[in-house]
Amino acid sequence: MRWAIYARHSSDRQNPKSCADQIRECENRIATLGGVIINRYADESVSGAHEAQRPQYLAMLIAMKLGTFDAVMAEDLDRYNRNLEASARLYSLTERDSVEIWTIADGRITQLHTGLKGLMGEMFLKQLSDKTRRGNLAVARDGRIPGGNCYGYLVGAGEKRGLRVINEAQAIAVRRIYEQYAAGVSPVVICASLNKDGISPPRGAEWRVSTLLGSAKRLNGLLVNPIYAGKPVFNRQRFVKDPETGKRMAKPNPREIWIEQDVPALRIVSADVWEAVQARRAGAARKYPLHQRRRPKTLLSGLVRCEECGSPMVLANGYFRCTAQMNAGTCGNNRGVRATKLEGWVLDGLRTAMDDEELIAEYTRHLRASVDRRQAELAKQHEGVSRKREEIDRKIANLMTALEEGKGSGSVLARIKQLESDRDRIEMPSLVNVVPIVTDAPSRYKRQLQHIEQLLGGEGPEAVRAREIVRGLISRIGARRRGNQILIEADSSLGALLAFARGPESWSIVGCGSQI
Repeated sequence: MRWAIYARHSSDRQNPKSCADQIRECENRIATLGGVIINRYADESVSGAHEAQRPQYLAMLIAMKLGTFDAVMAEDLDRYNRNLEASARLYSLTERDSVEIWTIADGRITQLHTGLKGLMGEMFLKQLSDKTRRGNLAVARDGRIPGGNCYGYLVGAGEKRGLRVINEAQAIAVRRIYEQYAAGVSPVVICASLNKDGISPPRGAEWRVSTLLGSAKRLNGLLVNPIYAGKPVFNRQRFVKDPETGKRMAKPNPREIWIEQDVPALRIVSADVWEAVQARRAGAARKYPLHQRRRPKTLLSGLVRCEECGSPMVLANGYFRCTAQMNAGTCGNNRGVRATKLEGWVLDGLRTAMDDEELIAEYTRHLRASVDRRQAELAKQHEGVSRKREEIDRKIANLMTALEEGKGSGSVLARIKQLESDRDRIEMPSLVNVVPIVTDAPSRYKRQLQHIEQLLGGEGPEAVRAREIVRGLISRIGARRRGNQILIEADSSLGALLAFARGPESWSIVGCGSQI
């Protein structure tokens, strides 16, 4: 009899025996039964809840279909599967392919074994999950952290699990982010400054806005996670396995079952700063979808203030006028400024500010880095596609060998045709010619600015985005009366200018220049 051996060691440590130990015991059992061992399959540190996550198990099923072996041995039935449906499917496949299932514990497996032990394995997983959850809840109620570590903290030493202590180096970055956001700095500018200063993010290569904002519903962004105020929250979400793929999916839990604790030792930001940040976050929340939000009437609406009294200036009959003078007469600035002229002056000033050699050089540096990243991604994709093609060719060669040895059937020919079709559908990604893009960076930058100016007077999402970009580049527009004239003072935001210069990919949404 030709034998195969299957071993699996669970990532959740359901079985302390390593795959090597299991294989050794299976070899001893087969020696008593007689026969030759054709192959050994082992999935290291993989749960038995779903077969899709176990490449060696799937390879065993393919070999079984090809008639490579007559029987398969494992330590116990739960090494094959801990899922009743999967256990029943394995039994059906072995019946179809005339292969016997054996285990050291029960000998040859029958349909009765499959039903009873498959159900027991599934119940074991459910009980283990419930026990783990109860243990995590107990840890959370004790003011400790049962989940993964959070940015700004270190895993504390001690007999009790879940202890955390503040990581002072990361805590400095957390306080900086909170203080800047509370002061009105945009998340984009905050991320740009962190990346420029070389501060390591929680994950990935660079800071992103999503790292700061996260999900308000799940409180997983750095600016919304209450642990930084010394109030960790547990049980915000649960994980379930997709029955089709076997992968874990996060599902939010109802707020009423969250566990909220007060742990002053974990506080990184003060209560005042925390409240200021949450107030700004609440004010910035989108109440309506993007297409229903109220847009500024003009390019500069909401940005102009009266320098004499500090009141906002609003549009009235084509002029920006002081609201305090219009509504209460308490300001002496009764002069208005025509909106069209003001826009022209401000755009001229911005054009001068943006036509700076240092900004263009900054743009060129970041464009080069962006192209290099894209090249690396394409090279990685190219390598992955090559591996897929090689794998398909290897499978076709194995099937052809089986046919030549008389072990195949009509289904093998159909499988070969399917694999050949899969291989033909795989397209190799083409690499980007980076030389013209990088050497033409200054011209691309100028075209980018010109394109935004052309869009300002238009309609549609691109024009809206262009106006938002320009508004973000302005930090202050002040108007004051000087005799019978109006004096305009406008300041640009250095941080926003730098963010514009550093982000060629982000501005490509408005069609600025050719895409990388």
